[in-house]
Amino acid sequence: MEKNWYNLSVDETAKKLNTNVESGLSNEGVKKSREKYGLNELKKDDKIVLSIMEHHSNLVPWQFVSKKCGCSLEYMYVNDEGELTDEEIESKIVPGVKLVGITQTSNVLGTINDVKKITKRAHEVGAIVVVDGAQSVPHMKVDFKDSNIDFLSFSGHKMCGPTGLGVLYGKFDLLCKIKQNVPSSWQRYIKYVGQRFVAD
Repeated sequence: MEKNWYNLSVDETAKKLNTNVESGLSNEGVKKSREKYGLNELKKDDKIVLSIMEHHSNLVPWQFVSKKCGCSLEYMYVNDEGELTDEEIESKIVPGVKLVGITQTSNVLGTINDVKKITKRAHEVGAIVVVDGAQSVPHMKVDFKDSNIDFLSFSGHKMCGPTGLGVLYGKFDLLCKIKQNVPSSWQRYIKYVGQRFVAD
């Protein structure tokens, strides 16, 4: 029986993140899926909050969504040590914020953000959290369940995998919202197999 290497890689990824198989996408599929979620779920008076240390992959999609939806985009700034303080987190993640984008490990500063703490604060005000794990997943333990984040994305090539392979992990109800609204023109990027979202 021929092995399905995509399915094997999804299984291994799920083990690494301490979660069930929920999604695996191409890098382009990850980008488009996040944008689609934002376009469908965010409205004019909503707010998006990002850290100022975001890589463009977790910045540009939300700039696009903000411009399209008319929602506001705000930034959490770092202190002199390159860290987000509790005061900055609590003053920026407030009622009205619907989405928080945060890198777990900055590719520029090397800062490791406490995504569990940030997620707790975000959920208190009714926001979902999108974590960029491109720098963290290959180098440290990342526990999807324990941190309770809503989405986690990272790329295969930074883990010695093939170029162009990306992963978007998410809570299943949120992934279903993306699936329901993906146009047919995107199907070449994303393939759905039961609870698996596997790159073609």
